[in-house]
Amino acid sequence: MTNVTALLLISMEPTTQARDDGALLADPGGGIRGTWQWTWVSVLALIVAAYAPPAWALVSAGAWQARDFLLLTVGSASLVASINFVGALRSGISQGNTSTRSRAVLVVLATVPWAVASAAPVLSIEWALIPWMAASLIAVDLSARRRWWWLGGAAITLALIRVIISTVTGTDFGQMWLLSDTPISMLFPALFIILPLATVFQMWLWQVVISLDAARSERAELARTQERLRFASDLHNVQGHHLQVIALKTELAERLLSRDPEAAGTLIRETQELAREALEDTRRLVRGYRAVSFAVEAENAAAVLDAAGIRVTMDLAADPPPTLDHLLGSLLREATTNIIRHSTASHVEIALVSDTAGNIALNIGNDGVPEDPRSTDGTGIVSLAEQYYAAGGTLSATTDHGHFVLLGTVPQAAGAA
Repeated sequence: MTNVTALLLISMEPTTQARDDGALLADPGGGIRGTWQWTWVSVLALIVAAYAPPAWALVSAGAWQARDFLLLTVGSASLVASINFVGALRSGISQGNTSTRSRAVLVVLATVPWAVASAAPVLSIEWALIPWMAASLIAVDLSARRRWWWLGGAAITLALIRVIISTVTGTDFGQMWLLSDTPISMLFPALFIILPLATVFQMWLWQVVISLDAARSERAELARTQERLRFASDLHNVQGHHLQVIALKTELAERLLSRDPEAAGTLIRETQELAREALEDTRRLVRGYRAVSFAVEAENAAAVLDAAGIRVTMDLAADPPPTLDHLLGSLLREATTNIIRHSTASHVEIALVSDTAGNIALNIGNDGVPEDPRSTDGTGIVSLAEQYYAAGGTLSATTDHGHFVLLGTVPQAAGAA
């Protein structure tokens, strides 16, 4: 297993941050939060496009009457309901999370302007775009099979509403389907086709993002589980034989203790030697997991951050002694883990430099301080700060204009803490 994989397994928790590999991007420009923002804006643009033709037709009508004010009031309420309904779709397409009540409110508020516009003197058919947009939003939350039946039924219902109301109020059949004379009215046919398709596509794309992020988190958790199993297997292989032999020799020594004390003493000494050997083997196993040079740690960190869609700039000007590998590597692993788990970084800068006073300084900065940052008093940083202090160094964390900087300084002569 490569060192990159090992770091992924040991250091990473499942995270909602995503990759910048064509599917997911790192916050704040992308990621789960950023992708949802772009999805919301895209759907909002479709809603505005649906409301624009009837609104333009209303403004172009000239002198306003009571019906115009009624249309403005109900249309505005419908617009607010549509925008609010989009927020309920955040769980993705075909999830069925919107309530029957919220759907009913949206349908009623969107259909009333169309019904009012269908009464004589009948207004242009651009008003059908308002309930059609509402139907498109509801279609997102329906299953694929029900979705298109729903849209077909909505189109037929809108046509029937206009025919019935305009006929009852004495409108000529030919006048029921006229467009207004505004320039934007020519977009009506295209919008009637595009609105449901574009809305469903935007939310489908958002669902893909959710699924990919969930898969990535599950993959990281599975990798960590596999690493635990591998370590358990290695530990069993190292300790199993020793412990079994120790148990047998001590049992035999107990039996010989009264009959042949000299032979029992020999077995006890052999058991002690086996115990020391088992202890040394265990230490070697643990060191195999921990004793990684800082250069390898830096390579691993860069690979992990890059896999998370975070651009890395690295400057390793200093050449630390092997005794500092563990201390510097621990800080880099902790910083990398925190960046992936908690930050919204898109760029990380890692610099390792030495000064004339004989100190090694590791500077790790990122541009991903969240708008509402979590508490930074985690035990990992606190523990590392104590280790740096014990080694004669310092560890500081500062935030400045959206940048978080972790700076660890330690004398070159210090041993690993």
